[in-house]
Amino acid sequence: MAVYSCSNCNFRFAANEAKKCPRCDSADIREFQQRGKEEPQPGAPAGHHAPRPPSRLVYGDGKGAWRSFHSQQASVCPNCGGKEFELNYKRKEKTCRKCGDILPLPRRFA
Repeated sequence: MAVYSCSNCNFRFAANEAKKCPRCDSADIREFQQRGKEEPQPGAPAGHHAPRPPSRLVYGDGKGAWRSFHSQQASVCPNCGGKEFELNYKRKEKTCRKCGDILPLPRRFA
C-alpha cells in the first residue's frame, strides 16, 4: 500500500492503485515521498544572539538627538570626503560622485 498526494487539493491518502483523488476526483495525483527530518546544524547556543556589525548611524538618546541628526545637511561624504553629490529627489537620497555612497536627504519639518 502506497501513500498518494493530490496536487489539486493537497489531500494525502493510502491506496494500492490510485487513479483519482477520493476528495476532489482529480486525476492529477502523485506518489507521496516522505522527507526525512534534517539534523539541526551546530550553531550558537540557545539564547545567544549573533553580534551585530557596528553601525555608522548613531542618533544619540531621545527624540531631540534623532531630530538634529536627520535635520543636519551633510556636505561631505563620510566615506571618502567628496563634496560633489548627485541629488535624487524622487528617492530622497543623494549619491556621492566620487565613491558612489548613497546618503539620505535631510527631512523637511513642518
